[in-house]
Amino acid sequence: RKREGTEGKVFGVNVESPSLIVTGALVSLLLAAAVVVVPGPIALRGATVLALAFAVLEIGEVAHQRSTGDALLVALAAIALAGHLAAGTTAALVKT
Repeated sequence: RKREGTEGKVFGVNVESPSLIVTGALVSLLLAAAVVVVPGPIALRGATVLALAFAVLEIGEVAHQRSTGDALLVALAAIALAGHLAAGTTAALVKT
């Protein structure tokens, strides 16, 4: 049964908030630029932390979409989860 007011919330975070989405995208782009322009351990650690934080949110999103029964959205959330895990792992393993 769906609870009122929980739509779009993952682990208590409203992941459908436009300001959160824009902020997440901007921080991701800035970190990507930092990794390319000023490569070093600080930028890579930031990218690792951000990617893994997004992966945690994606785990909640996969669970949420499973509860709705929409197989396509479950698959898309799982693909996003795999991408965030791959990015976080890759950034963590890069030697500087």
